[in-house]
Amino acid sequence: MDSKCPPVANAGAADPKEAKDVVQFVQTLLQSVEDKFQQMSDQILSRIDEMGHRIDDLEHNLNELVSQSEVNNEDNVNTNHMINSNAQQINK
Repeated sequence: MDSKCPPVANAGAADPKEAKDVVQFVQTLLQSVEDKFQQMSDQILSRIDEMGHRIDDLEHNLNELVSQSEVNNEDNVNTNHMINSNAQQINK
């Protein structure tokens, strides 16, 4: 007999209680992993949705700034035109 491996009594016959405990442990472990995966998945999707909303808000704010800039530029052009017209009339 090999001294490295101790003899195993009834190696083919597993204790039904031990087998049931192992099955229960594995099922509990798998359920725990599945729950954790679902929780992380939900958290990732929530963060993606939040980033999408923030991008939409940023786009909206950027469009408002562009619109305000265009209005300010038009006001400046009109003001400069009025100043130039007044200066030309004074010089005449």
